[in-house]
Amino acid sequence: MGRRKTLFSAIAVSAALCAVLAACGNAASQPPASLPTARAATSPSPTPSTPSPSPDASASIPADLSINFEPPATTDATLLSITADVKSVVYAYEEALARGNADDPLVHTLVTKYADVQITQLLTQLTANKTRPSGTVTFFKVTPSQTNGFYGVAFCEDDSKALPVTVQGDSPKGSAPSGSSALRQWAFSFAKDNTGRLVIDYLSTQAGSRSCG
Repeated sequence: MGRRKTLFSAIAVSAALCAVLAACGNAASQPPASLPTARAATSPSPTPSTPSPSPDASASIPADLSINFEPPATTDATLLSITADVKSVVYAYEEALARGNADDPLVHTLVTKYADVQITQLLTQLTANKTRPSGTVTFFKVTPSQTNGFYGVAFCEDDSKALPVTVQGDSPKGSAPSGSSALRQWAFSFAKDNTGRLVIDYLSTQAGSRSCG
């Protein structure tokens, strides 16, 4: 299917988000690249799968999809907590892709404000492909940070070992991404809600990020 493509509205990036992006490389200064149209890798046709619950955010993902979310190198309780929140978003995002539904409710309960707008834009475009990943998706270089009281989590995604299959029927579809086209950079920033709890209020994603290589 080539590269996933997405388009985000130009929104001013906060100082916290800039700090988070810097943790994964210098991609914060680069213009957004297009997302591959589908995760892909050459492999035999997968067998039909039944969604099964995951321990993260109560998300249900297909049994033929493995998500490898590498733990961060920190022992700070707050940084571990916000990383767990972001990991839950990742699983909920994969659930929405697997169901081919940009309005799948779980992911929208885990983000607020601009982050909800941005994840909706991404999912709307990706679910239009009517494909989902089958195989292994790895999230690595997971880097939570705190700068001047602002919290964020950045990481990279590797789709090179996931085959795009149709949402209905699990039929292989598309070609494999390779090199930087199989990679994507993510960054999430947090703000305190009216109860003082840290919530995800902004996210950014950039496909083809060379800093993830």
